[in-house]
Amino acid sequence: EPEAALLAPRVTADFAPLPEAPAARQDVEPEAALLAPRVTADFAPLPEAPAARQDVEPDGGYTYLADNSVLGAATHGIQHRYSANLQDVHPTEGTPWGSFVQGWDTGNGWVRESASGRYVPMTLQGVEVLIRLTESDYRADNSLLQAPTAGVQHRHTKDLKDVVKDDEAARTKWGENVRGVDLGDGWLKLSNGRFVPTALEGVPVLIRKMAVADLVFETLPMMPAIPQPDIVPAPRFGFAR
Repeated sequence: EPEAALLAPRVTADFAPLPEAPAARQDVEPEAALLAPRVTADFAPLPEAPAARQDVEPDGGYTYLADNSVLGAATHGIQHRYSANLQDVHPTEGTPWGSFVQGWDTGNGWVRESASGRYVPMTLQGVEVLIRLTESDYRADNSLLQAPTAGVQHRHTKDLKDVVKDDEAARTKWGENVRGVDLGDGWLKLSNGRFVPTALEGVPVLIRKMAVADLVFETLPMMPAIPQPDIVPAPRFGFAR
């Protein structure tokens, strides 16, 4: 054998070198994963809170009163516009002062009328001329009228004879509640555009349910302090002479 072979250690089967152990597996996470907080089942993130309830307008929009008490304009009312532009005036259509208009608030100072699609300005010369009327709950009350009926029937228009006849839901039974806007002229306007009389035969039949915000708490006036004399006379005993 060559000299190098003689000097090399002989390896037998009993002392064969063991195979090298595989390197330990390194779980290398990306940097973003290392920095992110670890979430366990005990500290799972809470579900997102539901979005805040938005004030949804009725199908026909809100009811607004054309008010001239502050502006004091020498006109008959508010002229409607073809678009959201004060100069784009409709020559004949308008809402008289003290009347009502129903529509949607466009969010930029205009109300779009639900009936015609025309635009009505909410302010003129920097003064508010459309006042939105809020809905309230009313109870149908028969304690004064004592009518031999089941309740109050709804109307298509502000006419007692224009009764809604083909709809069983178009009536409010005595003792039940109905929600609408008091127009101030003896009629309650519902969100579906129908009307309910607030009085029959001169007797009120709709009573507004009192809300907590409507209650007025007044404090009693302070009682004036009783003046005390500076010098208290000493008591006298005996009989007067």
